[in-house]
This record gives sequence, C-alpha cells and structure tokens, in this order.
Amino acid sequence: MSAEAEAENEFNLFDELTKEEIQYLEFRKLEHIEKVNTILNLHGKTNSTEEGRDGQETTINSRRELLSKQRLLFNLSTNEHVVGSNYRTLRNAEPILVENVFKEDECQSVIHDAICVANTNLKEHQRGLDNESLTEEGWYSSRHSSFPTTDVPVNKLPKGTQELIYERIDEKVFPIVSQLTHIDRDFLIFRDVFIIKYSKEGQKGLVLHTDGCLVSFNILLNPKTDFEGGGTYFKLFDRAYHPNNIGDAIVHDARMEHSGLDVSAGCRYILVGFVDTVHI
Repeated sequence: MSAEAEAENEFNLFDELTKEEIQYLEFRKLEHIEKVNTILNLHGKTNSTEEGRDGQETTINSRRELLSKQRLLFNLSTNEHVVGSNYRTLRNAEPILVENVFKEDECQSVIHDAICVANTNLKEHQRGLDNESLTEEGWYSSRHSSFPTTDVPVNKLPKGTQELIYERIDEKVFPIVSQLTHIDRDFLIFRDVFIIKYSKEGQKGLVLHTDGCLVSFNILLNPKTDFEGGGTYFKLFDRAYHPNNIGDAIVHDARMEHSGLDVSAGCRYILVGFVDTVHI
C-alpha cells in the first residue's frame, strides 16, 4: 500500500455520512467546481463547446491533483520532520488558540437556539412524531455511534444562526486551518458542526478518541463560572487545554487522541467542528 493510501486510511474513523451530510458535501463540491470555472474564465462556456468541456475536465483534474498532494504533505508532516523551509503544520502539533471567533451575545444566542431545538424535539417525541434517539431533555444522543455525544447539529438551528456560525468560522477559523495545513482554503469544508452539552447530570465528558477528518475545533459558548471541570485533554502532551474566554476556539489535528474531561458541576456548552476537504 502506498504512503498516500495509508495516510488516507487513517481517516476511516468516523461513521457513514448521513443523507444530509452527503447532500451538503455534494453542494460544496459543485460550489468548488463553480469557483474553479469562474477563476479560469470558463464559466458559461463549458457546456457550449468540446473545447470548453475539455478545459473544464483539465482544470478539475489539475485541482484534484493539487489537493491530493496537499493532503499527502499534511498527512506525512510531523513536528520532527519539516518538509520544507517554514513548513510547519498542525500535524501532531500543540493545539492552536483562536480568540474571539464569536461575541458573547452570539454564543448566548447559539445556546438558546440549541435548547429550543431540543425542547421541540422532546415535544415531537412525546407526541410520537419522530423516532430519534434523544436524551430526557431532547438533545440528540446517537448521531455518532462510535463516540456518541449529547448534541444538536448546527443544520437543525434557525437559518440565521446557521449563517452566523458558518460566516464566523469561515472568517476566523478556516484561514488558520489553511495556513497550518498548507491546504488551499477553497478545498476546506465542514464534515460536521454541532453543539455539545456536557453536564454532571447528563453526559459528563467523552473518552479518548480521534476524529474522522483533517482538523477539529471546539469553541467555548458559556462562561467558565457556569461549570466545574471540563477541557480538552490531549494524550500526546498529557495535558488539558482550555479556551481563555467565551467565543475562543481550540484548533487541533483531528487524529491526535483527545478526550473531553468530565464536568463535575453545572453545564458546559461547546461548538465542535470537523473540517475536511471537498471531494473533487
């Protein structure tokens, strides 16, 4: 097996995609192709002539090859082995703190909307209108079968909240991910984005695991005074990392083993995102 194949196989740690996730990834794929066409001035010509179709295919193949190389370089990079001058990546590196991804009132709004979704779920479940696996408070509890979390996916939130979340992440997080993976920003997509609730009475934390994507991040949504414990523990560094303030993000290599430390009092809300690359 080639080095590239071995590196790619390490990503088969996540469950099968849901129908919604497949649709979203397909949308991003088409969006990316549209960007390529626009950049190369092929938009509007690709369906009119054989030359246009050939040009589009050549462009797509070129971009596919570039993405493959960028992924491989990231997969094979380490802290000890620098591929080239100034070529540092997130691979097996300490997590990066990104400050002020969200404002405090925006974080409060995201939590409020997630709780509203959970309350609606509970009412519908009690009326027999759905068969989702839910907690007693209406949060989803089995979307990730390998390492289930008490969560609400962002795509269940009101459209305005979804747009805010994606806009902030695209503005504040994606540039850092692109810089520290050396993968073009246009190639980056969300594999999953969701709000997790950790609490003493419910899911306290999450055992050691890896995520099935390139890069993961988590953003603190409520004040540290609301809970005790918590934080993201990384086995490689034998320490826990905590955002400094509400709205701050911790960004890390998804394949490093990490865990959510138990909350011993109160509730801890975080927004978690899995970042990967578009399939061209």
